[in-house]
Amino acid sequence: MFLTAPIAGRLMNKVDPRIMLAVGFLSFAVAAGGGLISPAIGTSGSSSGRALGQQLQQLMQITHTQGLVMAFADAFFLLMLLFVALAALAVIIKKPPGVHGA
Repeated sequence: MFLTAPIAGRLMNKVDPRIMLAVGFLSFAVAAGGGLISPAIGTSGSSSGRALGQQLQQLMQITHTQGLVMAFADAFFLLMLLFVALAALAVIIKKPPGVHGA
């Protein structure tokens, strides 16, 4: 990120930011979907190396699952804050003219 930030800053004046976002999202999706982000594990030829690779792969799967759970928890926490703020704003908003309480 430190290397690409100056490049992105210069491109912001020349390229539509929506296109830059789309390219960034697509490049991340290709890298994540193609397995470029996760390291190669268990490629050694010995049986102990394969066992270690399997254990590391299982550990990575558990960590990934826990990360997803934490991400969902954070998303729902942000949604909760949003709805609490909207509820507070609903109390503050004035009634529109011509509407009479029943």
